[in-house]
Amino acid sequence: MLQDLPFDEFSKECQSSTFLSIVTSKMGAGCCCCSKKNQRISSEYRSIPQYTPIGMKTNDPLILIDGYLDEPILSLEEALEPFYGEINHLSHYIKEAKTQCHYPSEHNLTLDESAAIYIYTMQWNDSCLYDHLQTALNSNDRSTIEPWFAYLKLFKNALDKLPTVKAEVWQGEPFDEELKEQLNSKSLPFYTSLCSCSLSINEIKKYGQQTMGKKIILVGYQSVNGKLVTDYTANDLDEAIVWPGIKLGVSKYIVTDAYHLWVLHPARQIEFSKIAAQGHQTIDHRTATLLLGKLGFDVKNSQVSDLLNDVDMLSDGYIDQDSMLSILDKLLDNRPEPEPIPVIDNEP
Repeated sequence: MLQDLPFDEFSKECQSSTFLSIVTSKMGAGCCCCSKKNQRISSEYRSIPQYTPIGMKTNDPLILIDGYLDEPILSLEEALEPFYGEINHLSHYIKEAKTQCHYPSEHNLTLDESAAIYIYTMQWNDSCLYDHLQTALNSNDRSTIEPWFAYLKLFKNALDKLPTVKAEVWQGEPFDEELKEQLNSKSLPFYTSLCSCSLSINEIKKYGQQTMGKKIILVGYQSVNGKLVTDYTANDLDEAIVWPGIKLGVSKYIVTDAYHLWVLHPARQIEFSKIAAQGHQTIDHRTATLLLGKLGFDVKNSQVSDLLNDVDMLSDGYIDQDSMLSILDKLLDNRPEPEPIPVIDNEP
């Protein structure tokens, strides 16, 4: 558990033996490609840290991509077919990704799945796949993001097979007063977006000192199911990829002369930790309803009330936390379809 420590002590805390063991064990894995790790970066493009800018949204991005899981699993060529005329030299870089990616995989990724991760981390001189995908995600326009659904399905399938990072993962960007105000807001919701994160706060600090100026913002995410993609990328960074749609809450805020640092956890974990801190392992029906309301669910919705009423109550009429998590998972799995975007006919 992170504490409000002076920043130097905080950095030491982040470099704990648990944190290092995760990084070290992963760096030692994938021995079949360690020897080619430094050889696989093509001179035609350069690797860049994609953990800037900070990847958070104030609206739930899962609503935007709702339906991508219904897509069939395709080859990388088929999944990216809609973009052959849009992304320069795409067919060349697909071949490059399938040649240079980490395959065979000790995590049982197919060639297309491994290449889907690799090409996401590639950067070439023209606007690359990463840039186009992020532009589509930031558009908040379903008609713009829908052509990406087949690739997102392949990409997510690949990530699901990889280890989950247990420690904090980090992003950073130059200090911005507006972003600071947003992070300190008590009313704005935050959600993870599709983003790459560093496993090391020191790596972010070093990169920030070299490129971002004297003062930067650091954000750490914990328990967000970040997937460890080291050895599967087109660079030499130890990094994790975080999937969009986890609602976040700020659990720590630390200020130094050089840094403003926030640590964020999933909102439901923060609310449960408050309950646990009060010595309660179960909650009553009223508290459960209030908790779901805090997490953004419509407690007047019949689905919410039915789930609460149908859950197996303990003998004292209370709900245990495992049952509450089950309710949350069911609600998240049954999100309503987004409202259709109206089409305005301007013809007379």
